Amino acid sequence: MEGIGTLPVYEEPWVAIMPIDHPLAKEAGNDIDLKKLAPYDLLIPSRHTRLHEIEDWFALSGTKPRVRGYIAHTLSAYELTRQGVGIAIYPASASDIIAKDSLCIKAICNPQVMAKYVLAWNKERPMSRASEKFLEFVKTTDDTLRELSLC
Repeated sequence: MEGIGTLPVYEEPWVAIMPIDHPLAKEAGNDIDLKKLAPYDLLIPSRHTRLHEIEDWFALSGTKPRVRGYIAHTLSAYELTRQGVGIAIYPASASDIIAKDSLCIKAICNPQVMAKYVLAWNKERPMSRASEKFLEFVKTTDDTLRELSLC
């Protein structure tokens, strides 16, 4: 991707969100093997790039996902999952808004899959002053966070 500048800013695991009475929720542990999700209806983010990413994970395990719905908003996925429509697959931060007394959240493993967030810009065109300052801020914040995590 010549001509594109990038800066990785955050990474988090993908999780499976399911009703607490779901058979997979009753299994011990905080992780769920990806292959175990294959027979169930899944709710996934609506971006087509996410569908391809998720299909690739399942292909590695020799299975295919049963995608029941493409949901744009996490709160909608939460409510549909709570009503038993399917298992939601979202980045872990989605679970921050969920009432954990009605849903179970397990990190997806085998393979462990990560959502990665990157700032991107066109290196062929000058940035606005606001964009330059924002990029400087993110770089400084990122360096500060790395230093804090080493302490």
